[in-house]
Amino acid sequence: MASISMESLGSSEDDEPTLNTTQGVHILKSVQTNQEVLNCDEEIKPKVGQLFDSLEDGEIFYKKYAHTVGFSVRCSSENKNKDGVVRWKYFVCSKEGYNPNVSKDKEVTESGVKLKRRSLTREGCEAKVAFKLLEGGKYELTRFQESHTHVLASPKKRQFLRSARKVNHIHKSIMYANSRANIGPSKTYHLLKEQLGGYENIGCTQRDLQNCFRDLKTLIKDSDAYVFIDNFKRKQEMNPSFYFAYEVDVEDRLKYVFWADGICRKNYSLFGDVMSFDTTYETNRFCMWHIMKKVSEKVGVSLNSNDDFNNKFKSCVWGSDTPDKFEATWKSIMIEFGLEKNEWLSHMYNIRNMWIPAYFRDIFLGGILRTTSRSESENSFYGNFLNPTIGLVEFWMRFESAIEAQRHKELLADNTSLHSLPILKLNRGLERHGRDIYTRENFYIFQNELWIGCIDCGVENINQKDGVDVLHIVDNSETNGKVSESFIGFDIPKEVKIHPPQISKTKGSGKRIKGGKEKAIEQQQKRSRLCKACGQYAYHDTRNCPTKSSA
Repeated sequence: MASISMESLGSSEDDEPTLNTTQGVHILKSVQTNQEVLNCDEEIKPKVGQLFDSLEDGEIFYKKYAHTVGFSVRCSSENKNKDGVVRWKYFVCSKEGYNPNVSKDKEVTESGVKLKRRSLTREGCEAKVAFKLLEGGKYELTRFQESHTHVLASPKKRQFLRSARKVNHIHKSIMYANSRANIGPSKTYHLLKEQLGGYENIGCTQRDLQNCFRDLKTLIKDSDAYVFIDNFKRKQEMNPSFYFAYEVDVEDRLKYVFWADGICRKNYSLFGDVMSFDTTYETNRFCMWHIMKKVSEKVGVSLNSNDDFNNKFKSCVWGSDTPDKFEATWKSIMIEFGLEKNEWLSHMYNIRNMWIPAYFRDIFLGGILRTTSRSESENSFYGNFLNPTIGLVEFWMRFESAIEAQRHKELLADNTSLHSLPILKLNRGLERHGRDIYTRENFYIFQNELWIGCIDCGVENINQKDGVDVLHIVDNSETNGKVSESFIGFDIPKEVKIHPPQISKTKGSGKRIKGGKEKAIEQQQKRSRLCKACGQYAYHDTRNCPTKSSA
């Protein structure tokens, strides 16, 4: 910013200060040979003597004029009285003054730090306007320099003028709302373009949105965890059913946090038979699927392809009814296949009570020990809203958005089940009863099992043995196949030796047949090469040389 210099003799508070653009900057002398004189509507052109109710009104007026004719405005020097009120204020063209005379050819400083490349934007333009404070509190336009020493922005490029761009509250509101759905500033900018009918109507650039979002994240960076927990406190004050708890370490850094709203607590009271803690962030070390997958890596290639070892190991892990049986079988396998010194297997044996099913026989686990599919399903769902780079506050916003989407989907499914009925396959009482009590998805699972039990299986005969009814169940699927064979008139072979031909697609398939003219043009565009058969530069090689066919 330029400075204000007051003459030491004969100056008063009403005298206009001199705008000095030379302090701390080496001025490059040049002859101004082309001054851009502006042609615009006289109503928007500044005039000396104009009065404004406030300095802000004068600034808005001058910027509107500048954007209309095609240049950007920046605030320059000012002078205040003893009460801190601005007496004089300059607004200048953004190309006023000169950049410091620093060589931009050097990319690396003496310290070895690479500098960011910047462009020279100032050209010594003298276009400016000055405002003076009057006794009544109004501001008078006392100086107006109209001409410019540079080319003005064309109408299509005026949208890029710095002082014409602004990220307003509408931009911020849309950007923050999109952030909840994992839509970043870049995509938000393109969405604004579609909504407003063009980039020129947005009022800012994509970089402006990105910088605004960056500044917000920087602002809350140090207080991220505090705002995160404080949000829970406010939610609990508004809704006592909301519960949360957290723990910090010795440095008061957030370590653990748990929360559940009223709906979560209600769902747990109704369906909380099993609570699954997703430990995949700790490399899935207690998940059976991941452990069994690692076995092949830890035992070596030879044992990995050994069916006898694989069958015995799986039988030991899955088939042991008691811990004693597991331990005896495990030791037998280690000795048989020479794995007593395998460090990974020894470690897994030492923590066997944390992953072997024999140690959990009396605990209902709902199948979560065998696979992480439930956790991975949740990860996939939340992955649409989250990413690893977001902070706690942004995480909370996106988490709430994800929960709202999930609950909306559940509400839609409930509405579908309430106001429509699935079609019955058997139309039996048991099937009708299942339709009345099950949700839509669960009913389809039940219906499929019922169909298999009633159609594909049947009771062939009933015998009594020692006073007990013995039912002989047969698989009707084979009988259904025989019915199909009798319907088509021949038996379906078990081994197919003649396969049907490939389906012919005449539309949009295969390569287009090129004409002779097109082939000749392509041939001319090819580069000739040396044929070793005939020793000439041509468009063929040894394989398709014409001299070979003639010989």
